[in-house]
Amino acid sequence: MIDASTVALATATSNEVSVTSKVAIPATVKISFNKANYAPGEVGLIIITPLDAAGAALPATTVTSALASGGISSDVGLNYAGASIASSLADTTATTVAYNGTTTVAGAETIVFTAPAGGKITLTAKGGSGLPLAGQVAITASATVTDNAAAALAAVTALATTVASLKTLITTLTNLVLKIQKKVKA
Repeated sequence: MIDASTVALATATSNEVSVTSKVAIPATVKISFNKANYAPGEVGLIIITPLDAAGAALPATTVTSALASGGISSDVGLNYAGASIASSLADTTATTVAYNGTTTVAGAETIVFTAPAGGKITLTAKGGSGLPLAGQVAITASATVTDNAAAALAAVTALATTVASLKTLITTLTNLVLKIQKKVKA
């Protein structure tokens, strides 16, 4: 690139620059979590990503009816900062951003939530009328909430059972040794 009509008149030049331009037409939509596993009370993101026919995320845009009526359904009630996020999940429009941040993902819309007490979170949705018929399909995403306290309690319970079994074996062995001692003395 030069800043003049001819190379002879140019006062500034730069290297070649490649630019790709394409029409951003949504073909499908994807929902996901930012992590596969959460701890109870951990803040997480639900990510809604409209994709073009090649599977690439779209630039910052708004896709009206990216999701079918009802938006995203969750099998557990999800909250953030003590308030339900049901209205955010019910939204059918996907408004994506052009940058990554703490609660944003480039080319996607994000919904912030607080992980519940434990178990699995499953989200379901369907592509909406803002997509071609081929993109109006059911989609799902899931994540696991691992309650480390419950796992620790299970380990302690298993250990207590093992200790009780060992105590029984030691008592039986002690009684056997006492019997043998009596017979040896007799």
